[in-house]
Amino acid sequence: MRNLKRVLDWLRWEDIEVVDGLDDDPESHARLATLPYWVGRSPIIYMPTSLLVMQGGFRFDEHHPFVRAINGGRAELAAFYAGFQPRNIAQMYRLPQGEVGAGLAPWELPWLLRRRRPSRGEKGLGREHGTSYYGPCTDAKIDLEARRLAGIVESVRTRGYRQRSPHAHIAGHLMQSGDRVRFFVRGGKHRAAALAALGFEHVPVRMRDTWPRVVSRDHASHWPLVSGGEMGASLARDMFDRYFE
Repeated sequence: MRNLKRVLDWLRWEDIEVVDGLDDDPESHARLATLPYWVGRSPIIYMPTSLLVMQGGFRFDEHHPFVRAINGGRAELAAFYAGFQPRNIAQMYRLPQGEVGAGLAPWELPWLLRRRRPSRGEKGLGREHGTSYYGPCTDAKIDLEARRLAGIVESVRTRGYRQRSPHAHIAGHLMQSGDRVRFFVRGGKHRAAALAALGFEHVPVRMRDTWPRVVSRDHASHWPLVSGGEMGASLARDMFDRYFE
């Protein structure tokens, strides 16, 4: 049965198209803006690393907490979690308090219609140990994150970067603000950070089938937390804009 699954995965992979030749320029942003209208399964997109973002507005550059941990060791990660402990969404995105929705939890995203709950934890650690993109975190969580990052970097250095199936690619959704586009990494942020730290200028990603393919700033008034009255449209747009700085 396992061998049959591998064969089926390979056949599905062979049928998936590839989008490459992209850069961080107006022509590439225009091409990316058309991809949400792709009919069928998401293509594999060789996304410029400079366009990748993680929840919280983090770009995958030398300032990203995971990239800093790869380059500087566990102490860098511990310092990040100790120094960045937002109590609400306004603190998470460095925005003023007092607006409608500013007191929501740091992990909230106004544009998603979903079952709202914090991270359930991962790799054997519960949510009480903290989450990966802000503090506080326990020593066990910091150790886990540092080991994951180091392991991925070592694997890529020794064996290259290859995925076993089309479903294993870094996944997420596009974000669009006017003519500019970003790719919000929903699954695979550790791999994305490792590739960025190793100097990859392009990273293969796919739009996740179970998430929106694109979130547009122009539709902020229709985002679930805004239309439901839990967050003001101005605050929601300001949050969104952090991903384009």
